[in-house]
Order: sequence, then C-alpha cells, then structure tokens
Amino acid sequence: MLSGFIGKTSGHAIAVKNTFLQPLEPPATEQQLPDQVIADQTITATQNGEKTFDRIESLIGELKSQIRQKQGGTGETGLLEKLRTVIHAYPDLKDSPFRPSINEMIISECQLVEIYPPDETELQQLWYR
Repeated sequence: MLSGFIGKTSGHAIAVKNTFLQPLEPPATEQQLPDQVIADQTITATQNGEKTFDRIESLIGELKSQIRQKQGGTGETGLLEKLRTVIHAYPDLKDSPFRPSINEMIISECQLVEIYPPDETELQQLWYR
C-alpha cells in the first residue's frame, strides 16, 4: 500500500492512501468453498481407504483359514479352487495395488503350514478365472 501527501490546507497535511494498488480479495464465501470441497474429498478418500483395508483384512483372514484347513495331511487337493472361490468374493480387490502382497501372503502361509505353494501362474489364475 502506498501513501502520500497531496498538499497542505490551512497548515495541515492531508494523508491519502493509494488503494488501487492493493490486491483484490474475493468475498469470504469464495475463500471457504475450496477448503470445504477438499475436506469433503479427504473424508471420502479416507472412508474408501478404510473400507478397502477392511476388505483386504477380511480376504486375508479367509485365505489363511482355507490354507490352514489343508494343514495336517490333507495336502493341496482342492486348495486352489477354494482360494479362487474366496478371492472371487472380493472382485473390487482384483486390480488392487495390494494384490502382490496378498499373493505373497498366500505363498508364505502355504510354506508355514508345509503345503507346496502355488506358482506365479497359479496365483494369477486365482484372480482371473
């Protein structure tokens, strides 16, 4: 903001503000609107993320349960079909960035209970057939 003196009248100086160089501010309602929109999007993204993680936890629990049921001598017979059935109940996770981690969990869990784990091709077929 610039200010200056125009001149003197009866011995008194008159101060003048140069307001045309000040930045314009939008009305308060326009300033609040983008923050409100962003906040709503953040809440929605958080809620969707929580839903996805809940579904992943549920899928993992079901997969582990199926794998552990095969422990104790019954072997891999029918295991892949049971895992496929479980995975197909979660179609929204098929293209999830967590799919490789879920595949790794299947391998690790099979090794933990001493069942021969599925290979990469078999893992891919679990998701797409």
